[in-house]
Amino acid sequence: MAAERSGAMLPARDQGVVFLISGAHGITHWIYISVIILLPEIRTEFSLDYTWVGTFISVFYVFTALTNIVAGPIGDMTGRRVLLQGLALFFISVGAFLLSISVNYWMAWGAAILIAMSTHFWHPGAIPYLTTRYENSRGYVMSIHSLLANIGDSVGPFLTGLLVSGAILGYSFGWTWRDVAMMLSVPGLLILPFIIYFVGIRGAPEARKRDAGMDLRSYVSGVMTQFKDRVVLGIAVITGLRSAAQGGIRNFLPFYVVDVMGLDLAYGGFLLMIMSLGGTVAAVPAGLASDRYGRRRIAMLALSFTIASVILLTFIRSETALVFMVAVLGLSMFGLRPVMMSWMMDVMPPKFRGSGTNFMFTVQSGCSAVMPLVAGIIADAYGLAAVFYVIAGVFLVANCLVYLLPDDKAPNDPADKVGV
Repeated sequence: MAAERSGAMLPARDQGVVFLISGAHGITHWIYISVIILLPEIRTEFSLDYTWVGTFISVFYVFTALTNIVAGPIGDMTGRRVLLQGLALFFISVGAFLLSISVNYWMAWGAAILIAMSTHFWHPGAIPYLTTRYENSRGYVMSIHSLLANIGDSVGPFLTGLLVSGAILGYSFGWTWRDVAMMLSVPGLLILPFIIYFVGIRGAPEARKRDAGMDLRSYVSGVMTQFKDRVVLGIAVITGLRSAAQGGIRNFLPFYVVDVMGLDLAYGGFLLMIMSLGGTVAAVPAGLASDRYGRRRIAMLALSFTIASVILLTFIRSETALVFMVAVLGLSMFGLRPVMMSWMMDVMPPKFRGSGTNFMFTVQSGCSAVMPLVAGIIADAYGLAAVFYVIAGVFLVANCLVYLLPDDKAPNDPADKVGV
């Protein structure tokens, strides 16, 4: 029988660790999403069309998928969760620096790929670390981890859009997209020493006792058993479709705002901020509701609201109404993230949570790699509004797959599974 979940009842020291790791997670998302906001400026400098923009983003996602394939097994077999977190913060900072000094399209592309890879090195380190260390508060810690990611997703595009646009409250900065990329190389390096000391050094003995790793043969045998599970496969595919559709909105909404509605880039960044803030508000309630009523039911409800919001978005011409609809979209779309992550952690044993996490993110990256290229071709052929109809269709398919999975109103604790 599942152990009683303790929710937010953690000692102050543990709360500090949760928020420190989650804050670093937010920084990785800030840098990652800022690359997307900078794309219109990069497109202008290097004279790219929408198809090339879609190709740029598709390759971006292909390399995240390749990273996922490698990082999960490394984390599970070595148990070096903190090391993965440290490497992610270091290399994402290096990627932002290289982007700022890129001399051509190819160097900018390579720097963006390094940022994408580093972002996905974070997850197999942090998510299994948190869900295993705080087993009885899994829903809570995953909600905080997602909450800080949503804040990074919110602050990043808004601040980046304002800085690139060149003015805040009437004060002109005169910054280029390269200046902003240079700024993005700093936050990860600032928080890295705190991760090394409070999570790595002070938490090292406990972490080694909790996650000693395993040999290759045991790993392969165990992970293949888990990946044959219909629920594991279903969660991964649903999450992949959700991520692809979410990425399509995030990547093409700035273009829609600038090219169709005739507004400036700062407004596009503002809308992405509002959309992510909706997810910030929804993250903890969604996670707690899924603990109480089941992951499946909350996922279906969130996806239904998302589908309606995406379709209605294309009919809106009022700036005020657009802000409201984007906020509703964020509530349902980003609020789904901690639900799906908790669901996957529910069905994976602790020793394989790194691979379960990265299996989920690998499928996400694979699906996300296809969407930008397809969306770019559709945008060139039929206009940007058509992209959002395709995205709504992807969300609909995901909702149908959720319906086909077994009800989990009272999910079992994964510690009860054989092989833990």
